[in-house]
Amino acid sequence: MVEFLTAIIFLVVYLKFGITLKFWIYCLLACSFIVVSFIDQEFQIIPDVISLPGIVSGIMLSIVVPGLHNVSGWKAGLLNSFFGILAGGGLIYLTGFLGKMIFKKESMGGGDVKLMAMIGAFLGWRLALLTFFLAPFFGTPIGLYLKFVKKEDIIPYGPYLSIAGFISMIWGYNILRFFIL
Repeated sequence: MVEFLTAIIFLVVYLKFGITLKFWIYCLLACSFIVVSFIDQEFQIIPDVISLPGIVSGIMLSIVVPGLHNVSGWKAGLLNSFFGILAGGGLIYLTGFLGKMIFKKESMGGGDVKLMAMIGAFLGWRLALLTFFLAPFFGTPIGLYLKFVKKEDIIPYGPYLSIAGFISMIWGYNILRFFIL
């Protein structure tokens, strides 16, 4: 199943970007999404060994390939990546902080914060924001089912962040243009 999913995702990335530098970089990010999703689903953890090097890789690749953010120049790539880390990681951290205050228990794990920071590092602040707002559309129906039907208290959010991150990576700028114009 994982191999089939990976092949389909690579095909989608190829159809969007062709065999370009973006293709290879986004395939790397997509593989991270796949690994994170299956690990989080099974063990309710997002390993730092994936997200922390992912953040550093996102920054470095944004400097070398600023076109990842549809900008030219390494400084613009770096700034987009840096603000992406702040927007992505910061919003999830704030969500978890407010959730803990309201529900009196942890509502968002640190792995989710680092995953969103990684997404922001690769995709920039605009697409990190889009990812943040898209993820609940995938997570809420399943989360409600798990909470109220299956009576589960721990609901992994990494798979939904990954799905939203992938959609943002492929169609994010089209989605933003649709809502902004």
